[in-house]
Amino acid sequence: MKLNDKKELVHKPNQTIMITNGEISVVQRKAYNVILHQAQKQVKSNPNQILFNFVIADLKEKAGIKATDNWHLKKDIEKLREISVETIHDNGDWTIFSLIAQAKKKKDFLEIQLPEEIRQALILNDYYTTLDLMIIKNLEGKYAVILYELAMRYHKKQIPELAVKEFKELTGTTNTSSYVDFNNIRKKIIEPAINEINEKTDIKMSYEAIKTGRKIT
Repeated sequence: MKLNDKKELVHKPNQTIMITNGEISVVQRKAYNVILHQAQKQVKSNPNQILFNFVIADLKEKAGIKATDNWHLKKDIEKLREISVETIHDNGDWTIFSLIAQAKKKKDFLEIQLPEEIRQALILNDYYTTLDLMIIKNLEGKYAVILYELAMRYHKKQIPELAVKEFKELTGTTNTSSYVDFNNIRKKIIEPAINEINEKTDIKMSYEAIKTGRKIT
């Protein structure tokens, strides 16, 4: 599959990947990446900027929102405002905040206020994952987007081992009863996501299931 040659890169703060409550859909994840991409440009021009403006049609096109009305966009933005994010520092300190502080539609534009933690991360530009929005747009599976983000976070080194519990937290499946069995995780999450990543993106990904005794951990 030929991807668009034009690269639109977003340097995404790694802290914002840790979703601590609620599930985020693939469209919502893509929309948030587009929001960060545009906000980076705006805050670079004006470090004091609090409110960020987006052309609704452009945001919908890049996030893959196909509905012609804005009802679905409103629901996706509303969901992003409800989702909590957690950052944990080396000294044990932590911060909890939402992906979006507030949002307002003004005719053909969307005005968004980001939490101060995210706005400062965009300004400092000190710890980022580089994501290609045009590649992510071509990924259809929610878990493919999540694992692609994970791979790009560690693109210069080996992805660390993840406990099954950590992997379920990463993919938002902690409370999904059908994923108690690792074989279901393998068949429904890992293998379809990796196959799509290998087919549609610029990286090749593989995994190894590690056992402690007889149990995959």
